[in-house]
Amino acid sequence: MGGAVYIAGLGTTTVSQTNFTNSTFLSNAANLTPSGGGGAVYLDGGITLFNGSTFEQNTASGYGGALVYVYECFPGATNISIAYSLRM
Repeated sequence: MGGAVYIAGLGTTTVSQTNFTNSTFLSNAANLTPSGGGGAVYLDGGITLFNGSTFEQNTASGYGGALVYVYECFPGATNISIAYSLRM
């Protein structure tokens, strides 16, 4: 899960807020299992902000070719681009 980034905001390791600014997530894959999700980014809880970021050519065998978020996750996005990111 999360070809480039996996963030777990709950449990023993707590990430309360993560910021990605002017980041590029290019050609990442989460294809190891049929439920693999979030080709570039998988978010599981916490607050994550994306500003001026690009998601391109990412793939996942499960959900979210570019990114996926689950369970009490509060994503925010400003000026992002998602292109050619697929669920395979």
